[in-house]
Amino acid sequence: MENSTTKASGLTNVVNTVISPKEAFEALRVAPTWGWALVITIVVAMICSFLEIPALLHAFEAGWPAQVAANPKMAALSTDQLANIKHFSEISFHFSPLIALIFVPLFVLFEAFILWILNAIGKGSVGFKALWSVSANVAIPAAAIAAIVNLIIVLARGADSFTSMQSVQAAIPTLALLAPHAGKLTNFLGAFSPFTIWGAGLIVSAMLITARTNKTVAWIAGVLSILLPACFALLGPAAT
Repeated sequence: MENSTTKASGLTNVVNTVISPKEAFEALRVAPTWGWALVITIVVAMICSFLEIPALLHAFEAGWPAQVAANPKMAALSTDQLANIKHFSEISFHFSPLIALIFVPLFVLFEAFILWILNAIGKGSVGFKALWSVSANVAIPAAAIAAIVNLIIVLARGADSFTSMQSVQAAIPTLALLAPHAGKLTNFLGAFSPFTIWGAGLIVSAMLITARTNKTVAWIAGVLSILLPACFALLGPAAT
């Protein structure tokens, strides 16, 4: 994390990324800070994930018969074997908050790498550390605030209202509402939420203000910040 002389500016940048992005990105250009943003996003994601475990367990229980029926290998197992698989699956949900420890830094790193490439193409004037800092701070609204809102929706609806794990993890309305049962298309559209769009807009601003690239490169960066995760979503199980 940043040393004692930059702690205040690090926290200030976290707040300003949400309420005054221009000021935040100008500061990140001069003195990149990322520690507080990364820690806050990880901790918030872990807490929200932990509090959503009851909803995940209910959704798993509700979908278990269909999951068994759809898998011929599982359907052929004995009752005791299925019970063991179900038990260990339920235990694994209690470790789900730990995923944030790995996923958040990897996501920030991946996005920073893409911004670094585009920075070079667009003849930007900052190094990788500044772009890593941009990615970490943008994760506050795009991931941390999104996780809080998702949790609020889950708690408001109640654990018993969820019948699939996907619906718990993506309780926030997305473009998937346009095609709720379209398989891979639903997966793809699910990446477009108010918070990912907010994050994309911040990426555009950061590329213009922090990296000082041209507008074309900045907009490409913003579009890719949503489009690439949407493409990765296609690798997951098709939504039903």
